[in-house]
Amino acid sequence: MGSWVPVHKKSPKQNFIDFFGHLGPERELIERDAYRKLLGHMFMSKLARDLPPNYVLIHAVCPGPVRDTGIWKSMKSRRLLFIFGTLPKGALTYIDAVAVKVMKSYGKILRNYSVLKKRCSTYEYHDQAQQERL
Repeated sequence: MGSWVPVHKKSPKQNFIDFFGHLGPERELIERDAYRKLLGHMFMSKLARDLPPNYVLIHAVCPGPVRDTGIWKSMKSRRLLFIFGTLPKGALTYIDAVAVKVMKSYGKILRNYSVLKKRCSTYEYHDQAQQERL
C-alpha cells in the first residue's frame, strides 16, 4: 500500500494538520494552499505522463505569493505579507516557463526560475493506484 511521505521528518503521532499548528491565524490559508498544491501536482504529473510534449506543454509554475493581487485582503494577520513578491516578478516566472525553459521543464515544477528535482515540492508520492483514485 502506498502513501504520501512528507519530506519534513516528524514524529509518527503528528499528523498533517498538526504540522501547521504553530502558524496561528494564517494556518487555515496555508493549510488549504498545501492541499490544493498537492492535488494539483498529482494531477499535473499524471497529465504529463498521458500527453506527449508535442501536443501540449505542461508545467507547474510556482511564482510564490504575490502581494499586488489583493490576496492579502483576506488574511486575518499580515505577518506573512513581507515575503510576498511583486506582480511583475510573479509574471516573469510564467514567462520564463513558456519562453525559456519550454521542453526542459515539461511535466515538472518551476520555482524561482529553476526546475525542481522532485516531482512535488512538499511530498514524494509512491503509489500510482492511490493517485489515480484521488
